[in-house]
Amino acid sequence: KVDGRVLDIGCDGGNLTEIVATKTGAQEVVGIDISEEAVGYTQRKLPQFSFAVGHAEELPFQDAAFDMIFCSEVLEHVEQPERLLAEMKRCLKKDGYCIVEVPTENLVFKTIWFFWTRFGPGRAWHHAHVVDFRGGLLHRLVKEAGFQIVKESVFLGMLRATTISPA
Repeated sequence: KVDGRVLDIGCDGGNLTEIVATKTGAQEVVGIDISEEAVGYTQRKLPQFSFAVGHAEELPFQDAAFDMIFCSEVLEHVEQPERLLAEMKRCLKKDGYCIVEVPTENLVFKTIWFFWTRFGPGRAWHHAHVVDFRGGLLHRLVKEAGFQIVKESVFLGMLRATTISPA
């Protein structure tokens, strides 16, 4: 449950934004995506939320503006995930929390990703993953950004969800 504001980083078409809004019961939900087209579409589809175009490594929000930040399958797409984590920390209230989801990069994921990006609708994402979070990289970056890990779980053997809060 979130009494205040939630930020969805990499909101794309808003499908997860709606789920996060429902699950948290937040008073205000804001989504941000780098794609102008995605934000325009999502704003028309979900007029009850606010959306902005922007880069995740330079969030256009005030310090301590959000009670919860959701960042699903974004960190692996940015050149400097440590900058994104620092921005999340800056925009999060001291008693807030974040949920970060990244691919597990295991054999199951890599097989599905191969077919998705070469033969399915994900062809445009063929070279989109620039960071691989195997070997404890996510844990290290999270701690270096001043967060602590609260909870971690894996979905379908392919997606690791890590709940973090300021240390």
